[in-house]
Amino acid sequence: MLQRLATSLRFRFVARQSEIERQAGAIPYSVVDGQVAVLLVTSRRTGRWIFPKGGLMVGLTPHEAAAREALLMLAAPADLS
Repeated sequence: MLQRLATSLRFRFVARQSEIERQAGAIPYSVVDGQVAVLLVTSRRTGRWIFPKGGLMVGLTPHEAAAREALLMLAAPADLS
């Protein structure tokens, strides 16, 4: 039974591995009145609150891509209503 479970889990992992895309993300924060405030954005696909992230960009290191993604989110027009 354990062998069958291990084989099943291995198959699922391999099947999903092809869907994995490396991404770079940031956790933008600020200290306001002694409290840490973080920037969250909503995912276009799911609408869930997430930290800014995006796919790696050609010519940029992962750190540079994460910083660029955070800056893009900060510069994006926002609906604050």
